[in-house]
Amino acid sequence: MNQVSQTTEPLSVLYVDDEPDLLALAKIFLERTGKFRIDTAVSSTQAQEKLQSGTYDAILSDYQMPGMNGIDLLKFVRERYGNIPFILFTGRGREEIVIQALDNGADFYIQKGGEPRSQFAELQNKLERAVAEKRAVLAKDESDHRISGIINFLPDATFAIDRSGTVIVWNKAIEEMTGVTGREMIGRSDYEYAIPFYGERRKLLIDLVFSPDDQAEAFYGNLIRKKGDVIFTEIEIKNLGDTPRWIWAKAGPLYDSDGNIVGAIESIRDISDKKRAEEVLIESRDYLNQIFSSVKEGIVIVDAETHTIVDLNPAAAELIGENKEEIVGKICHQYICPAEEGRCPITDLHQTVDNSERVLLTADGRKVPIIKYVIPFQLQGKKRLIETFFDNTQRISDLEALSQSEEKFRSYVENANDIVYELDRDGVLTYVSPNWTDILGHRVDEVIGRHFDQFVHPDDVARCDEHITSIIKSGTRQADIEYRVRHQDGSWRWHISNNGPIRKENGVVKSVIGIGRDVTDQKNMKDALKQANRQLSLLSGITRHDILNKISVITGLLVLVRELAENPEAEGYITRINDSIATIRTQIEFTRVYEDLGTQEPQWQVLDDILKTLKVPDIITLTSETGNISVLADPMLKKVFFNLLDDSIKHGVNVHTIWVKAEPREDALTITWEDDGGGIPADVKQKIFDRGYGTHTGFGLFLSREILTITGITIEENGVTGEGARFEITVPKGMWRIDSPLLHGQD
Repeated sequence: MNQVSQTTEPLSVLYVDDEPDLLALAKIFLERTGKFRIDTAVSSTQAQEKLQSGTYDAILSDYQMPGMNGIDLLKFVRERYGNIPFILFTGRGREEIVIQALDNGADFYIQKGGEPRSQFAELQNKLERAVAEKRAVLAKDESDHRISGIINFLPDATFAIDRSGTVIVWNKAIEEMTGVTGREMIGRSDYEYAIPFYGERRKLLIDLVFSPDDQAEAFYGNLIRKKGDVIFTEIEIKNLGDTPRWIWAKAGPLYDSDGNIVGAIESIRDISDKKRAEEVLIESRDYLNQIFSSVKEGIVIVDAETHTIVDLNPAAAELIGENKEEIVGKICHQYICPAEEGRCPITDLHQTVDNSERVLLTADGRKVPIIKYVIPFQLQGKKRLIETFFDNTQRISDLEALSQSEEKFRSYVENANDIVYELDRDGVLTYVSPNWTDILGHRVDEVIGRHFDQFVHPDDVARCDEHITSIIKSGTRQADIEYRVRHQDGSWRWHISNNGPIRKENGVVKSVIGIGRDVTDQKNMKDALKQANRQLSLLSGITRHDILNKISVITGLLVLVRELAENPEAEGYITRINDSIATIRTQIEFTRVYEDLGTQEPQWQVLDDILKTLKVPDIITLTSETGNISVLADPMLKKVFFNLLDDSIKHGVNVHTIWVKAEPREDALTITWEDDGGGIPADVKQKIFDRGYGTHTGFGLFLSREILTITGITIEENGVTGEGARFEITVPKGMWRIDSPLLHGQD
């Protein structure tokens, strides 16, 4: 995590010392140079914490500190963070400490004391020097690693030598070619690099880069070619592997920054396959003749100008029903496409390739359906047509059977309750069944050709993409993935899908087919049940805990009453007992009121009807602008507005007016409850929804939020302190509606 920075920003230094004044002094002296940014720690433990979260160019540490001393901190840094520059800055100058520090990897050791300006100047110098040296090492390591990586990445076997003939590079490809590792070869000289190729020490092409050598050049003979200072050759090597190998080699000089030759490099490529390919090419005519004679499809070679048959294979003669000798020299239309004379796709219609259904007229007069391919080519300077064809009778029968099968499948898909869809490898929908429109509202032509992420909820896209990728990679069926799909009306519907791969003829997965079912109703029921159970468990815990606390208070007070019998102070304790008992009664009544929280199905409730049931004091005016809006929520929704009114009355401070507004937006409904009281302090805006917060029961706003959460509704307080409280309730799309005025008895 902590690497030495490579920027020109001030050096970030962590200074660790148990003397705060010295930390402050060092920070002043070093930072005023503009070259440093000093972070301090008063112990090794604090330094460890800062190292976990920060990045530093160097560490400056005292030796003697409580707990972990400077040497132990150095060991920790070297073990966890590598070679970050580390300077020991201490008042203890014993030789054994200096040796121990340097043995454990400290970059420098500076003893405290002396004139501050000189000491901090030395400290500045040592810090800059340590960081510079580390950066230089890192830069060289990175450069060497990069060059080594590039050479090792080269596909050709490559090695290099210096002017003394010592091997300095031996890449992975040459390791594979020779079986000799770089560890074994790098550093060797005296032409040892020739042994894997020739079994003896001798000059290679690379040695000719430094100076000509008659003996070496004689070995290569006229196989050497030169282009500038680069030498090329192709040669057969008999010692490389079990069989002779042909190689192509290229050698050239290596230069330093002053243009001096400091070495040479040679790349070697195995071209045995190329040589063998040339040999194979020589044999190809016989091979092609064998194929021509053995393939089961008919092949006819036709003169493109005269349309006479110049050659044909045995399969074509068999399909026609005559000997080859009787067919050669006749016009092709006599057998192939007998009614198409003058309409040859290639010579008459000027197509480049013909791939069509035709008719073959046999010697005995039968008409056989065929699939014919025609390709023009040249043979010995003459224009020819190669016509291949095969009997199409069985294929026609198979297509008829396939058509019937597809019709059955289409009938199933179009009448199924589930959506059938297909995705290509990129996730684009290439097919959806017609009932997509019935279930999700979009027209089929609006869906096909679009990526699935345009319909799936953003939070579910990554999981669906992973699901599809897994099917494509594994080629196996995956079941029961749940995700949300956007309905045309903007709401989200829960779907569950089973998916499987569709393969090409070669077995590669070309697409993914799926069957999706709408499970929104089941999902909502499950979620509502889970939420209800959570609410019941929560309520039970709250009530049980608080009642037990109050009983404990009563018990303690009764003990005190007994001790103060016939004492006037007893009256005060008895009063407090009565108060606790009243609180218990209130909390028990609270559990009775809220015991049905989340246990019933959400219901559509008219906001205006709920507000009319509130008992607003005469000194407060409640103004409602909720229109004909209904909300789908837990039946205890009215308790939310009761608690909001109670909060305004008890905590609002001189509240005279309350405004309730419902503002529909494109994606949600916003309900605001505002009063003109003193407002809620900024530091408690989030706490007011916490369980037990407040001066009374502490449950009103907490449970209001829980009631709303059951159907995905949220509440927050965002008023301005001193100008009144403002509660904002957000109802998601699909959970609210605007009713007809007639439903509420309006004109």
